Amino acid sequence: MECGLRKRGELEGTPDVIAFADMPGKASIETVDSATLTGNLLAIVKPSPDNRKVNAGNFIDAISENLRKKIG
Repeated sequence: MECGLRKRGELEGTPDVIAFADMPGKASIETVDSATLTGNLLAIVKPSPDNRKVNAGNFIDAISENLRKKIG
């Protein structure tokens, strides 16, 4: 959905729609950058004492919280 919504914003020239469409991806990246990771992600990132392993549900919750902060 994110890509389709972004494309729609591009076609219609609505930067607010484009910005909104980009928010889930940015929230996901911020979650990983904050060292909140699932076991699968921990297996492929550089080891760090800051890394925190969470289950899939908690990972989605962390992304959701970051997305809520972006939406305001």
